[in-house]
Amino acid sequence: MASSSSVSSIKINTNKSYVLKERTVTIPLNRLDVQVEAAVDFGSLKRNGMDIKGYFAAQHMMDYFGMLNRPSYENLVKDFWVRAEVFDRKDAEEEEARLIKENPRLKGKSRTEMGLKPCKGTEIRSVVMGMEIIITVETIAKACRCSNTDLFQALEPAWITSRQIEVGRWAMSRNVRRGGKIWVCIFPDKPVTLRSTETRMGSGKGSPEYWVAVVKPDKILYEMGGVPENIARKAISIAASKMPIRTQFILSE
Repeated sequence: MASSSSVSSIKINTNKSYVLKERTVTIPLNRLDVQVEAAVDFGSLKRNGMDIKGYFAAQHMMDYFGMLNRPSYENLVKDFWVRAEVFDRKDAEEEEARLIKENPRLKGKSRTEMGLKPCKGTEIRSVVMGMEIIITVETIAKACRCSNTDLFQALEPAWITSRQIEVGRWAMSRNVRRGGKIWVCIFPDKPVTLRSTETRMGSGKGSPEYWVAVVKPDKILYEMGGVPENIARKAISIAASKMPIRTQFILSE
């Protein structure tokens, strides 16, 4: 038995956005299949010339690997996704509005002061064996060992002064909510000297007036993390207007 809701089609080349409706299907839990690999597949290793099973057997560790390869992991994964729900900023705002409606004195308070859990963005929330588990973009990035940052890259060579670097950082920080982080990837380590009109000809006569960072094409100027993509794009576009060169936004995968 299955039930689903249809999604009305929308013509392309219009300003309308697609509205995704929920689709629900009722199936028994034992019909859900989890496609996973064995934690340690000794058979595959042996076929590829790495027969190491005997080493662990000599140390009486095969029971441990047998535990890793049992179906308990699959059952935990099933329980997680059956109970999982997506929680985003819109849900957080609605949750806060309900509490404020019940208790107007909470208006202007933080989520922690309201007794709510912090929300840094879109989350997947679930409960497994009585333990609450929350998966965020940061969790996935850490598991995949990727950077989870947005990059601000130069497209042409230039000398960028220390003042311009700080103006760009300040412009980005003003548009980043709490929890966001900004890393400056360039440093003004080259002095620029200026000579007065009364100084005689020759090099080495001026004193350093300001410092610059020598930037080459494809150099990363700033990195930003911990914020949604739309906020990162807005902040970096404002910083780009302060730079003397063409730049581009890169979403790190």
